[in-house]
Amino acid sequence: MLANSGVDLSFLFRSTYEAVRQKGLFLVHHQEDDREERVDPLKLYRDPSAIGVCDWVLVAVKSTANGKLEEILSPLVGEQTRFLTLQNGMGNVENLAGFFGRHRTILAGLCFTCINRTKANRIESLLPGYVQFGQYGSGLNQESEHMVRAFEEANVNVKRVDSL
Repeated sequence: MLANSGVDLSFLFRSTYEAVRQKGLFLVHHQEDDREERVDPLKLYRDPSAIGVCDWVLVAVKSTANGKLEEILSPLVGEQTRFLTLQNGMGNVENLAGFFGRHRTILAGLCFTCINRTKANRIESLLPGYVQFGQYGSGLNQESEHMVRAFEEANVNVKRVDSL
């Protein structure tokens, strides 16, 4: 939804890269009469070093992969890089802070939604719900607020909290 709303996103896929490259990436909105939306543009990568340093890194992997995040994400991280984790579970923000520094802006998005990846290239939204945003170590700073507004502009329902 962010990519389709005009946000410049690069997607890093690992094991499902070929399937997504060949077939595209689709979102299915079941509460909108099963409306199917193709992610376009889709800037797709298998190697993080091909992306380069990012302003923001959005982490949306299962937390079972957290042990590999430092290695996977390091090529994306520069002095000013900020993070948004959209992972389920506890300790994800602290994990990123431990790998990349507690001084960074690290935003957490708790997803109160029902979304399933049913195929390598298909994400189905059964209940859009909302995303609750909070920042590690403080209230939302200007950069975090800008990111939350990008979600709002992509028609994602959001809530803001002062503390994680």
